[in-house]
Amino acid sequence: MLKDAAEKELLEKKCKENEKQLIQRATDEKLSEDWLKENCKQCPSCGANIQKLQGCNKMTCSSCKQYFCWLCLAVLSRMDPYNHFKDFSSSCYGQVD
Repeated sequence: MLKDAAEKELLEKKCKENEKQLIQRATDEKLSEDWLKENCKQCPSCGANIQKLQGCNKMTCSSCKQYFCWLCLAVLSRMDPYNHFKDFSSSCYGQVD
C-alpha cells in the first residue's frame, strides 16, 4: 500500500509539472503572436512576417523576394517599384521614405 501511495504521489507531481510546461508554452506562444501582430506585417505574396526597422517603404520580402509597399501592402512592379510612390492616384504618393 505504501508503494502505491508513493507511486501515486510521484505520478501527480509529474502531471503537475507537465501541466505547468503546457501553460508556459501556451503563454509564450500567445506573447509571440501578440508581438508579431504589433511589430510585423505579412508579405502580400507569401505571407511571411516582415519587420521594418529602418529604410524606405519599398520592401523586399526576405522569403520570396517580392517587392511590396509597407504602407498599403500593394505588390510593386519589378520594373519600377518606386512608381507606386510617384503615382498621384496612389494613397502612398510621395511616401517612399
